[in-house]
Amino acid sequence: VLGSTFFFVGFRVLQTAAPNIVEVLLHRPLADLLFVQQAPLLVVSALTFFVVPFFQKRIGKRRLIMIAAVFLALLMGFGVPALPSMPFLAVPIFGLAGVSIAIFLAVPNAILADVCEANARTTGERREGMFFGAQGFLQKVSLGVAGSGVSILAETLGKSVDNPLGVQLSGPLAAVADGATAIAFARYPEADVQARASLAPPVAKDVSAAP
Repeated sequence: VLGSTFFFVGFRVLQTAAPNIVEVLLHRPLADLLFVQQAPLLVVSALTFFVVPFFQKRIGKRRLIMIAAVFLALLMGFGVPALPSMPFLAVPIFGLAGVSIAIFLAVPNAILADVCEANARTTGERREGMFFGAQGFLQKVSLGVAGSGVSILAETLGKSVDNPLGVQLSGPLAAVADGATAIAFARYPEADVQARASLAPPVAKDVSAAP
């Protein structure tokens, strides 16, 4: 859940900073946001969903997420600051980001389902609602954290064409969150969780004859 939260911080940073990236770094009207950022990201994400199950089975959920996190961190950390001098990179950067985002929208939920199943097999209780509720709450927290971070950078370091540093640093900020995602998932005990999830469910106690 911590790794998923870090990812959503990075994702929200990208979403929040996107209008400024288009207007300040690319010197284009806000109306171009759809063509520069949203369309490439959505199209590539939609296509990636079809191949996620294949790679998930081949290399495992944990490794797939770690690769996606590092890849997205490199894209954001180096790509966004370079946009003022190389604006032609915008569409490829956001398009390639769709690969990692598709993985993160699919695989962490599958991992959480594994955790829920492992917990149920070892405790005899179904508590999916609590697990997914905790994840949902932290995702809402990530929205506030990301928005605050982007605003602080922009207001403190600049968000104008003449002084775009605050907008440029939104990329490295997202990269830090994505790097933390990779570190968090590196500590996820995938083999242990899957072993517990494959256990026979505990036998329910018969309390009908209790005095």
